Amino acid sequence: MVHILQLPLRGLQIAFCAIVLGLSASLSKGQIFGNAPAITNLNAFNGALGLLVAFIGIAAAFVESIPFFVMAALDGLAIIFYIAGSVAYAVKLGVHSCTSNGDGNNIAESANRYTQSNSIINAGTYDKDGRPYVRGTVNFESRCRMAQADDAFLFFALACFIASLGMDFFGARGRGGGRSRV
Repeated sequence: MVHILQLPLRGLQIAFCAIVLGLSASLSKGQIFGNAPAITNLNAFNGALGLLVAFIGIAAAFVESIPFFVMAALDGLAIIFYIAGSVAYAVKLGVHSCTSNGDGNNIAESANRYTQSNSIINAGTYDKDGRPYVRGTVNFESRCRMAQADDAFLFFALACFIASLGMDFFGARGRGGGRSRV
């Protein structure tokens, strides 16, 4: 019964992980100068890993030969990667508005300092006379909102994986797969 109850949760995981994968890949592909930050690439990996774990979880709901500890291990692995990715992304992004206007010193005057100096959002900078410059035309507000949404969906997916891990153990106890209470 617990396996069937996990299906809606796995569906949410698929939706959240697909969004994470799409947003991270879009941010990475939109990099104009240099390589995308490693954390953006990690989160694209997290999206793909989450999709894989969720699809295996759906299969495990119907195939009894998949032991609970396999799903528990996969959910645990996803939790570790999602904690690392979501917390590091939140720290790297900081808490800022995507539309506030900064003073614009040493960077293009039209957008704010935060969006242009943040390596996840600015699509690549280069150093010119000791000052960061943005190359090309970048919609900073759009990239900022995408990065913030990406981080939010990382945390949503993380919550789903934590709930799935709890249900893995709850289901194992109900089937006698957990530890004895003697």
